[in-house]
Amino acid sequence: SFQQGVASVNPDVQFLEGFAGDFVNVQKAAEVATSLIDQGADLIYCSGDGICIGAAQSASAAGIPILVGFGSQYETAPDVYLGATVIRLSELFQTYFDTVRDGTFGNAFYPGSLQNGGIEVLPINMDATVETATSLEELQQILDDFVGAVVAGEIEIPFPF
Repeated sequence: SFQQGVASVNPDVQFLEGFAGDFVNVQKAAEVATSLIDQGADLIYCSGDGICIGAAQSASAAGIPILVGFGSQYETAPDVYLGATVIRLSELFQTYFDTVRDGTFGNAFYPGSLQNGGIEVLPINMDATVETATSLEELQQILDDFVGAVVAGEIEIPFPF
């Protein structure tokens, strides 16, 4: 869905992809991010737990902005970290537990979304010093407008992605 969103704004964008192989190999993620930067990436998007630490370190060393799919990397790279989404698993687990307790647990799908609070979009990091094509304040406004439109049902994010 990240690629779909970016392409909706800039259909000519080129995506480079790399994989660390798991969600815990910080060093491998740093190497992958560095490789992408060496290939000309001007933004890193990391989707993974601990690996985003390595990706953020590489982005910071290169002065390249980073967005993260699973929580903030502000502590790791406040200069280049722009923003993130957070998946609220506690609500999902609560739903599972409730359906087990009331005997309705089965072969059902429980998607997390902006609408049901299962996904949260964190604010733009206004402390970032990395150069961006748009001011951080303008990025925040664009993000707020987008999230509002998704929650209102004006923009639909198809699932599965």
